[in-house]
Amino acid sequence: HMRQLSEACAAGRMEDVKAILASHPYLLNGRQAHPKRQTAMMVAAKAGQLEVVRLLEEKGGLVELRDDDEATALMLAAAGGHVEVRLLLSDDMS
Repeated sequence: HMRQLSEACAAGRMEDVKAILASHPYLLNGRQAHPKRQTAMMVAAKAGQLEVVRLLEEKGGLVELRDDDEATALMLAAAGGHVEVRLLLSDDMS
C-alpha cells in the first residue's frame, strides 16, 4: 500500500490519499517501499502538491524526517521550485 500512497501523493489525488491513510494510518511516516526511503510527505513536497502536504501535516506527518540522501521534505520542495510548499514547511520547522 505504500507504493499506492506514494503515487497518490505525487499525483495530488487527495481522495486516494485520505482513503489509504484511513485504512493504513501506519503508512503516514512509513518509508519501506520508496527507493530513497522517502515518506509520503517527502513525495508530495517534491511534486509540489500543496494540499496533500497540508493534509499529511494535519494527520501528523513528520516534516523533519530525512531520506537516504539526507533531504527533508522542505529541501525537496525547494529543489523543485515549489515555493508555496516550501513556505508552508518552513513555517512548520520554525
